[in-house]
Order: sequence, then C-alpha cells, then structure tokens
Amino acid sequence: MVHAGDRGFLAAVLEPGSRAVSVPVNAASGIAGFVFPGDQVDVILTMGVRAKDEDGVNQTRFFSRTLLAGIRVLAVDQKIESENGAVEVAKTATLEVTPKQAEKVALALEMGGLSLSLHSLARERADNAERQAKGSYTLDSEVSFAGLGGPVKRGVNVIRGDQAERETF
Repeated sequence: MVHAGDRGFLAAVLEPGSRAVSVPVNAASGIAGFVFPGDQVDVILTMGVRAKDEDGVNQTRFFSRTLLAGIRVLAVDQKIESENGAVEVAKTATLEVTPKQAEKVALALEMGGLSLSLHSLARERADNAERQAKGSYTLDSEVSFAGLGGPVKRGVNVIRGDQAERETF
C-alpha cells in the first residue's frame, strides 16, 4: 500500500509497461494551469526548420504537429496556494506514455517546444478529435503570410525520361 506523496507513489499508479515522462510547461503551453492529474491531453510539437526557398535564400519555416494524442496526465507541479496566497502555475507536467512515446518526447524536447492540448471530458468527442489529430500538422503559412513574401508556392518535380522540371502552383 502506497499513500499519495510517498516514495514509489508514481510508479504504483503507472499502468504495467508504461513510463512516466515530465515535460516543461508554462502558462500558455500548460493551458493556464487548468491541466490536472487524470486529464487526457494531446502533446503538440512546434519547431523551426532552416530551408532554402525557390530562389535559394535561407529562411526558417515553422510548423506544428500533434506528436501524441490521448495521453493521461499523472501529475502537475502546480501549487494551489503559495506563501503569498497566490496560485503558482505549473512548470512541469508528468505524463503516462509507452516506452516508444517516451523516446518521442525526449527527442521532441531537443527539436522544439511542446504544448499540451486538453481533451474534453465527453469521451466520444475526445475519441473523434484523436482520430482527426492523427497525422495532423500545421504550417506557418496557414497561420500568417507575414515575412514569407506572400503565399508559399507549392510544387512538384516532374521527371520525363532524362528531363526534370519543377511545376509550381
């Protein structure tokens, strides 16, 4: 028997085969302190990638993608009351993941920033959102064209025999 706060409590609440990983959060990435143990969240990775545009100019492009969906929150280091009586927003959230998901989180932390997206308590909607989030990503051009010189030109490389050309649209 293990009581909350005792050594080994976190290991005792993990499902067999699961791992606990902690991710840094702030007021924005941690949903303003409204994530609590037992909640289900999606983990979103946001990162910048250096790439050359069609004119060969280096630029940084940003994108985000849902890295993990439907993850159970095990613990949050938020304090309801501090010495001065104010609520302190959490700095870390501990999540229950599979060993492979733990590797993804570790790698993602090196690649960019992580944010949490809280699931609804209505499970049917959450399940539907999880299916929609699978493979979901958002490019910076979908959010703003500022600094990109207008809409991003998309293209395809066309190879015919020994000739190659790029068609843009």
